[in-house]
Amino acid sequence: MSTAATPPHPPSATSAPTRWGRTWCSRSSPPGGNPERDIMADVDPVMHTRAWGTSLTLEQDLGGVSLKSITAYRHSTFDYNFDPDGTTVRRIVVDNHLYDKQFTQEVNLVSEAGGPFKWVLGGFYMHGNAGNDGSRTTGLFTYGNNGYVDDYNSIKLDSFAGFAEGTYSLGDSTHVIAGIRYTSDKRSLSAYDVSFNGNVPPSGLLTVSDTINEGKTFKKVTWRLSIDHRFSPELLAYASYNRGFRSGTFITQSDPIVLLQPELVDAYEVGIKSDLFGRKVRFNLAGYYYDEKNIQVMQVISGAQTVYNADGAHIYGIDADLTWRVTSDLRLFGGLNWMHARYTDFDTAIISTPYPLPAGFTIPTGQTCLGTNGSPYTQLGGNCLLIGDASGNKLQNTPTFTASVGGSYDLHTGIGKFTLAGNYYYNSGFVGSPDERVKQKAYNTLDASLTWRSSADNLFVRFWGKNITNEFYRTQIGATNSGDNGTYAAPRTYGVTAGFDF
Repeated sequence: MSTAATPPHPPSATSAPTRWGRTWCSRSSPPGGNPERDIMADVDPVMHTRAWGTSLTLEQDLGGVSLKSITAYRHSTFDYNFDPDGTTVRRIVVDNHLYDKQFTQEVNLVSEAGGPFKWVLGGFYMHGNAGNDGSRTTGLFTYGNNGYVDDYNSIKLDSFAGFAEGTYSLGDSTHVIAGIRYTSDKRSLSAYDVSFNGNVPPSGLLTVSDTINEGKTFKKVTWRLSIDHRFSPELLAYASYNRGFRSGTFITQSDPIVLLQPELVDAYEVGIKSDLFGRKVRFNLAGYYYDEKNIQVMQVISGAQTVYNADGAHIYGIDADLTWRVTSDLRLFGGLNWMHARYTDFDTAIISTPYPLPAGFTIPTGQTCLGTNGSPYTQLGGNCLLIGDASGNKLQNTPTFTASVGGSYDLHTGIGKFTLAGNYYYNSGFVGSPDERVKQKAYNTLDASLTWRSSADNLFVRFWGKNITNEFYRTQIGATNSGDNGTYAAPRTYGVTAGFDF
């Protein structure tokens, strides 16, 4: 295993999405399957997750300042067995065993004295250890279903950060906030594979790879600047500039292992917050612009979810929400968001072309279809994944327009209060791959509930329904070498929830 080099850029091509062999609809419908909700698999997917954690918070008044300590520990394990190839043929079977351990310690010193200047100083430490504990891959693509490959790896993290933030009041109406943070993330990788080839006589061949030991430290200064001014008790305006980053790491799901670079974002926002007409109407409006670099993009190849970097993107939009208290018992609310999100530079994008490859399609010299076993020109289903240019394309999972509207009404009776509530949501749809080939079309959902709360206000019973119109849509979509895949949202769901406050 080593860091992968970037292959040359291929042309893009599109055609109808398919699975291995034939289209999914033609394969699932004859035996009575539902092509929208059923899957093709030779393994019944199973997932077991165990997680626990604990935390301790201590606070001490030191006279004029307060000291706060937050200590926490979390331990999680994930075991899941699934078939990622989209067929009933045992091509690839993955049996993952993952773990994640985290210890964090934060200490804050906060000013408590009066005056125009408020401040907070703090430090943060995190130690993490996450990885694979013998995750196994079997199937026809692994020694002809006569062997296995076990993946062992761990990535340790030691993160140190120091931060400070201050708020200065310019009179009663204007506040200036400035903050800065320095973060140092040290990643340490240890990885090796154990493989067994049962086809080697007389009793098979067991191979243990060399252990990879690598380390990388990511250091970054980030900050926050903002100003707000209250023109009246009912109207506040603000502007802010924030720089943030998402740390880099080693991506062990890739073969060879790659180093993911940190993601950096400069976020600008201006807006107003208002309470109008005797505080009966609350209206908030914001405009934002994000300049992102080294965006971390997810991609599934041969059942493994990997991550790689896009060079940059620009995102800008408008967000608004409104709440209107018509009477003491009737409330109406709504919101909308318009967003323009495009890659500015992304010439290392993974571009998917469905099999069978269209006439005249050629694979550029130096490239192979990622995750493909055998000649790509003889494949009947799935996708050929190549490196190409997605500059100017939409970001995944970012709808251009979303909106919601709803309300609630309280009815007071002798046996308690009944509240009827409902909400309508619209999503204009989104793309699931950088090449914009895989798309989720626009969809609508409707939720409603009826809640009874006792006169003593300590007991409630809620009857609720979600996605009442039984709208079919996917919350996640993507293009893999095995085919186009996705996770569909829950269908019409209803139930009863009861609670007691004490």
